[in-house]
Amino acid sequence: MTLKNIFLSNPKCLECGTIFSGNTNDGGYLKFCNHIKNKHNLSNSDYFLKHFMGNTKQYCLCGCGNETKFFKGKFHKYHSNHKNNVKPNTSTINKIKKNANERGEINNLINRIGINVEDIEKAYYDFMELKKPMSKLSEELFIDFRTLKSYWFKLGLIENKETFKRFTLKSKSKWLNSINKPNDNIVLLLKENIHIVKTYLNDKKIVTFDDILSLLGVKVDKNYLSWFLKENLNTTEIKKIKFIKQSQIEINFLNVLKFYFGNSVLGSFELNGKIFDYKLGKKILIELDGGYWHSKEDVIKNDLIKNNIAKECGFILIRISDKEVKNLEFINKLKKIYDEIK
Repeated sequence: MTLKNIFLSNPKCLECGTIFSGNTNDGGYLKFCNHIKNKHNLSNSDYFLKHFMGNTKQYCLCGCGNETKFFKGKFHKYHSNHKNNVKPNTSTINKIKKNANERGEINNLINRIGINVEDIEKAYYDFMELKKPMSKLSEELFIDFRTLKSYWFKLGLIENKETFKRFTLKSKSKWLNSINKPNDNIVLLLKENIHIVKTYLNDKKIVTFDDILSLLGVKVDKNYLSWFLKENLNTTEIKKIKFIKQSQIEINFLNVLKFYFGNSVLGSFELNGKIFDYKLGKKILIELDGGYWHSKEDVIKNDLIKNNIAKECGFILIRISDKEVKNLEFINKLKKIYDEIK
């Protein structure tokens, strides 16, 4: 447990009882560190020793007698590289042998598809560094994502299931609104054949993504297809397509808007052939922009078109990033604009 983690669970100075707060966790912790240094003349390590270690210093576990360093909110277990001086016990040796056996078994299973254990390990670090989503890794390695996770467990890369589960949710939130644009030929084909989709929808009540992909004879990312259809179909046509949904963050923000503005809020408002995320009152349009999604070239062009449409029709268009939706300060600004127009 680090000093920061302890502070976040109880943001209080144990010297004088001062309680700290900030706009962010880091802000509150920074205030706390400055406080104990300037007011109580204590370093982070001195404070940690006094209140959580009974002033008992941490010595190297190898038995050399050297004190260990305080780093990133906690004391090291070993001095310098002395961990290498400690002979592994029986359980550690057995763990090493088991890991070697697991690597051998996994290698035998995956060699047939032209990959090795190093590829599995690289995939893990790409996932944990948020470079690629699980679905993309599974596709690249030709391995079902459940099997891929089981390999990570066997290799000892995943040590705590609950921690990994929480990180998986974080990964999903990053990639939830990501758009994997197909190559230019597929994009051109979609644009040239959108009239086929429109004609097809005229004779149907409910249509799925798979129906549309089968009709066009292409395979594209469904997030991209969802965006493409929303931008090229009218509201009546869109309502016939099953599984075109708002993302969870869009749904959550709609609920926030309804909490503060009630029936004045409308989700998914059509104007001159374009669908805007929300309409507030009579003159305000709101677009929720994901940082990753709205950095794409096609999306940037479409955003400019929406900006012009809103302006020409006498609307105020407000754009909010997916990072700002959790900040109530934005709601206060929005209420001010709403009240002025109202």
